[in-house]
Amino acid sequence: MNRTAVLCSGQGAQYTTMGKKLYEENAKAREIFDQADKVLGFELSALCFEGEEAELTLTANAQPAILTLSYAHASAYFDDLSIYPVAYAGHSLGEYTALVCAGAMEFTDAVKIVRLRGELMQRAATAPSGMAAVLGGSIGRVAAACEAASTPQEIVVISNENASNQTVISGHEAAIGRAAATLEAEGCRINHLTVSAPFHSPYMHAAADELRSELEKYTYQDPAVPVIANATARPYRGKESIVSNLTNQLAARVRWTATMDYLTSLRINSTVEVGPKQVLSNLMRSEKPTITAFSLDSEQDIDRWREFIRPKATDTTLLGRCLAVAVATRNTNFDSEQYRIGVVEPYESIRQLQEKVEGEERLPSDEEMTEALISLKKILETKGTDAAEQRARFEQIMKETATFNRLRDNARELRLI
Repeated sequence: MNRTAVLCSGQGAQYTTMGKKLYEENAKAREIFDQADKVLGFELSALCFEGEEAELTLTANAQPAILTLSYAHASAYFDDLSIYPVAYAGHSLGEYTALVCAGAMEFTDAVKIVRLRGELMQRAATAPSGMAAVLGGSIGRVAAACEAASTPQEIVVISNENASNQTVISGHEAAIGRAAATLEAEGCRINHLTVSAPFHSPYMHAAADELRSELEKYTYQDPAVPVIANATARPYRGKESIVSNLTNQLAARVRWTATMDYLTSLRINSTVEVGPKQVLSNLMRSEKPTITAFSLDSEQDIDRWREFIRPKATDTTLLGRCLAVAVATRNTNFDSEQYRIGVVEPYESIRQLQEKVEGEERLPSDEEMTEALISLKKILETKGTDAAEQRARFEQIMKETATFNRLRDNARELRLI
């Protein structure tokens, strides 16, 4: 049985022309880019498709651009490619994409937030500062070098634990230089990054305080699918932890190695990356070779994914389709208690049913599939989906999973179709 986690790209993966072909060929993706243009008040899409690389790379531009392409990938492909994640994880900026995909944050809100986030991060560079990638050396050894190189006025810390042999250090330029010299003498390779601010370091505390004030202006929902937080490498507890997690994340270490370990503990056998390039997919392939990694920014990987799931196209996918539709359907009900009872709880019921079926290595019974459809109906009703769209969704799910004839009578009796 396939168990997939979705990985969401972080800053640095952007490139000129990204998303152009997707925009031209896919109506759902086009809608996402158009929404971003409208919310931001300028043509972010044009910047992605044909802008100058230096302008796209600016933090305040790169962050909404990557978020938009990432969510466009999800909107364009998840249904068509039968991608039903058991968890989401995003690298730094990508944590916002993960929350949007999991239904915890509105996309249009997230675009505005990350635009400001980028501006705040850029302004936080009040002293000569930067970041550098360290290849080789244990996390403990890199941490020791940073501590020895730091002074009360010039601080350097580990900002990213990206892989077992790759960390990133961030802070004052002079302190980075001292730490780099020590680590190079011990055989590590140092790559100074082309950024002008010390991301995920104590120098971001002022920006984090301003970001918190912005985050508190918005409404959130409990994630319908677990989202792994960067700072803890564990799932969000619920919507009440969104503001604190995203605030703390700005100055805290990105624990990506631990995040990959946690995803592995969920018994995943594949990951699908949304966003530009394949940075996170390559890290997963390197660190977890038994997990098959795919990127939706690669046409070759999309073809590989189709082949990967083809032998598994059985009735079991009805449960997964119900989960996917539950997440993808727009919510218009912002009553927290109604959302918990009518969306989060029935979603969890379907998810547990799917895990039970997969754990027993069998197909679901007609009764179990009907139970999932009933739970989905409750979710759609709570989200405010009109009756015609509900019927269309149920017919589509049953036809795509070759269960229409088997479940038709039950579905009609329950007024699902």
